[in-house]
Formats: sequence, structure tokens, C-alpha cells
Amino acid sequence: MHHLSSFRREVPSLRRFGRAMTAEQRGADVSVLELISEMVAADAPNVEGKSREMIYRDYLKILHKNIDACDVSFGAKCSPLSWQCAWLKVVEGFANSEVATVVDKSVVEVENLLARHQSEAARQSPARVLIIEDEALIAYDLKRIVAQIGHAVVSVARTKRAAIEQFHKAQPELVLSDVQLEDGETAGIEAAAEIGLHASVPGIFITAFPELLLKGVQGEPAYLIAKPFDPRIVQATIRQALFLAGGAVSRTPSMA
Repeated sequence: MHHLSSFRREVPSLRRFGRAMTAEQRGADVSVLELISEMVAADAPNVEGKSREMIYRDYLKILHKNIDACDVSFGAKCSPLSWQCAWLKVVEGFANSEVATVVDKSVVEVENLLARHQSEAARQSPARVLIIEDEALIAYDLKRIVAQIGHAVVSVARTKRAAIEQFHKAQPELVLSDVQLEDGETAGIEAAAEIGLHASVPGIFITAFPELLLKGVQGEPAYLIAKPFDPRIVQATIRQALFLAGGAVSRTPSMA
């Protein structure tokens, strides 16, 4: 069961989940604020009695409502259910029965959705990936992780300047970047801002302090991975980012 203090600790993860499902920050963060308002307005016993999966269920309902009701300027689309289930299991660490509670399906339905996701992910077209990382061993590890799911690293940059040069030279379809580089504590994000990453060329950021970029402040990234990273989470995030970007993905029917 979750008390208010536990719920407060969950907020950054909810932001991460919502951003990953929509490929943008605004809708995800607005939905977190709406959930917080609902939780605060509720009776304390009801709040403190909610399990983690029930909190995610309530958040996902709000997220879907906001995305469905959004105007053009709001801009987001929401990832299909099979991809939501995979993220909840791999990244958020829920068991199948807990995923079923979040998405309001049976365990058998969740198992089928996870199988569907596996099939869809296997059909992703190979993508060109730029790695921005100043530590050689970490860059090597990331390159190996990227290759394991069929994508190609076209270049590795160690500095902001090199990242910008290599982006324009290599024309990657995804950027995987550390936040802190050898030429600055936020040089990775600064490079991304100067490059002008957008929905069709998503950027995934890796940092030892993800909570600093999950505060709900304008301009925070849509995709964030914590160091030390789990290869499964890196791969899940790459797949999710490319799926929502669409350009490097084999199009398959989606399940609402």
C-alpha cells in the first residue's frame, strides 16, 4: 500500500512513463499534476490505501483522457496498449498481474499483448543511431546494446561540438546521449537543443541523476534512462522512441 510520502516518490516515474507513452513532455506532466490534484482532494485513507499499480492505472486513465481531448497544439499521441504493457513490465518493473491491473485487462490478455509487442518490436526497421558519450567503456557498452536489437551506431561523439558535427554528417534516426560530457555538465542536452531534435529524430538521455530532469520543468526530455543502466531498459526505450517516431519503424496495425 502507498502512503502519501510513497506516492510523492512515485511522481518522477509517472512523468517518465507518461512522456515515454506520448513522446513529449507536456501532456505527461499535465496529467501528473491532475493526478496529484485528485489524490490531494481525496480522503486520506483512500489515498494511503492505493497500491502502486492502482496509482498507475489512475494516471493512465487521465493520460488517455488528456491525449484524446487535446487540441492540435497539445500535439501528443499515445502509444498502443501492447507497447504500454511492455514498458510497464520491463521499465517500471510490474509483474504481469500488476500490469493487468494498470491497463484494466485480464492476465491472459496482458500475456497476449506482451507477445504482440514482441512481434511488433522484432519487425522494427534498422535505424541509424548516434551515441554522445565521453566515457569509452560506456560508449562501447551502448554500442553493443544497440546492435543486439538490430540497429547500427553510425558515430560516437565525446563533446558537444563533435555531437553537432556528427549529427549533420551521419543523419541519424535516433540520438542516445549522456547528459554530462567532458566539455560540460549539461553538454549533452545543450547539443540536443542546438541540433534541434524533434519527434522524427528522438533523443534519449542517460544520467546518474534522472530525478533532476523529471521535475516537471519546461524543456525536460521525453526519454530518460538512469545510470547505471539496465540493458533491457535501454533497449526498451530505444524501441519505444523509434516506434512513436514512426520514421524508422515498420508500420503494423496498432491495438487501442
